[in-house]
Amino acid sequence: MDLDLPYGPWKKIAAADWMGFPTSIYQNSEWLMLFLIFEKHEEKVAGVVVELKKAFLTDLDFSKAAQAQRREITVVEKVSPSGQSRFAIVGATPAYAPFSGEGLIGALGRQHDELKAVTKMVGELSASYRIPVRELSQLPEGQVQALLGDPIALFAAFSNRPVLTTDISRHREIELGMASLGEEPMKIGLGSFQSAVILGGSRAQRLGLMQVACEGALLAGIPCLVIDSSDSLEGLGRPSARVSQFPKFRMTPMPLGFPIKKLEPGEDIGIDISQISPEDFCNAFGLAQTDVEKRIAKAWEASKSLPDVREAVGKDGKSSFSSLRAMRILRVIERRNPGVFSKKGSKAIEGLSSEHIGKAYYLGLSKCSREAGLLLIGIAMKSLKPSQRGIRALVAIEPDLAGAPASVAQTINSMQGGGIAFVTQAEHELDLNLLNPPTLKLEIIGDEAVATAEGEKPVRFRPRPAYTETKS
Repeated sequence: MDLDLPYGPWKKIAAADWMGFPTSIYQNSEWLMLFLIFEKHEEKVAGVVVELKKAFLTDLDFSKAAQAQRREITVVEKVSPSGQSRFAIVGATPAYAPFSGEGLIGALGRQHDELKAVTKMVGELSASYRIPVRELSQLPEGQVQALLGDPIALFAAFSNRPVLTTDISRHREIELGMASLGEEPMKIGLGSFQSAVILGGSRAQRLGLMQVACEGALLAGIPCLVIDSSDSLEGLGRPSARVSQFPKFRMTPMPLGFPIKKLEPGEDIGIDISQISPEDFCNAFGLAQTDVEKRIAKAWEASKSLPDVREAVGKDGKSSFSSLRAMRILRVIERRNPGVFSKKGSKAIEGLSSEHIGKAYYLGLSKCSREAGLLLIGIAMKSLKPSQRGIRALVAIEPDLAGAPASVAQTINSMQGGGIAFVTQAEHELDLNLLNPPTLKLEIIGDEAVATAEGEKPVRFRPRPAYTETKS
């Protein structure tokens, strides 16, 4: 029986019994493959595991990407008298859905979005290694049937996983090191990172643990937004050369870093003054409760850019001391942050929570002032879309938030529980007093750390080294 579902129609091409579960494979006109494994109770179908897959013809070596993404990739090589074909089959994360039209449509939609992200990753790998990759839709029928006409090869590509009965993201864990007592890995559920804070130790230790947390999220298939004012975390895209301590933590060297998209202030993201208030601007730059603030606030509403504000201040105040001082300060801010105050906005970050793969967005703030950087954090946060389907992205904030405008903290607080997890760092918890109470505290004490998750007992552990390059 064919299926009338989105992205279809879906034509059944194979069926079998897998470990006691009826299993079917369908294909659509784009040559996507839909794997369904049905869960039955008393001869009635109760639920179904959905896994959407896509095949490519390529000689590209996916082994490195598979390790970095913790993603299964099946390679099928067909050799016959007529020729040789090598296929790579990649898939979305399998998910369980109730056996209903709404359940299937929802699961299929999420998987289709994830597969689009995976396809983009394959294209990036192809460009990086200069090895061509072709989708099945670009191949002649005979070459396509070399794969789809072989049910044994297709079932070999099906993920050998148990039936999932809930949102898989709730069970994802981030490995931070080894328990101090015993030799068990120290893992913390992703849900505890709704509002995590790293305290104590040296700044280098805190940032090292922050990088480890980012790696853990990426390995779990959760995209990350890394906001960094000191270039301390930009090594996420490169493998670490310091592997001598890896065996002590049961780690194996990764052959490459994580996919990383670097964002530049002024080029990829900017501060649109219509998105911030004059109070936030003046608070960030230490101009609150001054004559300068009054001049700026009066000129702000009718202005479309910072130069407009400066010109309006000059026209309004003519040659008064406070207006000249305000104009001079605004000019210095513009020169210190070239291009940052622009209509560029934050569209480059909007797609983060729909990436569906372990990819990092890196927003480097080292070239702009600390004050402008704090405002950019607020702009970036507002661009993230909330989700009720579990945690969809992790945001790591390296800059010290002490002294940040209250609106930035309010934006972060308002997003808690909306599918976005946060990890911040500070020498002392008082430096983060504007944020909601954390759901997870990671306090560094000497060479160890203590993890205290909300409602759970503290656990002491030894933080692991990073898989990727760290700044010493």
